[in-house]
Amino acid sequence: MSDLSAKTPWQVTIDLMFHALKVKNAALNAHAAHLLCQLKGPTVSRMVREAALRRNGAPYRLRLLGVIERVGSVPTTDDCLLLHTLAADKNPQIRHAAARCVVRCPVAGP
Repeated sequence: MSDLSAKTPWQVTIDLMFHALKVKNAALNAHAAHLLCQLKGPTVSRMVREAALRRNGAPYRLRLLGVIERVGSVPTTDDCLLLHTLAADKNPQIRHAAARCVVRCPVAGP
């Protein structure tokens, strides 16, 4: 576990929202997704990176991709490239969810 004293309360809150998406609990997942959908920038980039990590379970990765799709944009071209990479994932559900993000989530930044 990381040193919580080095983190701001906001950073700890963001971490909790990501952890809430990892567990199999529909109500908790819905609350975390709702909050994460309100955020832009670095938090969306973190969602894309987390979804790209194969060590994370498919259900968590799918929930992340669903949140990204609901946000409706990604902040950088690097995020867009990662989504394109995910659209070639070996898991067909991940591929499909990533492809939806690629189509529906343009790059918001410069």
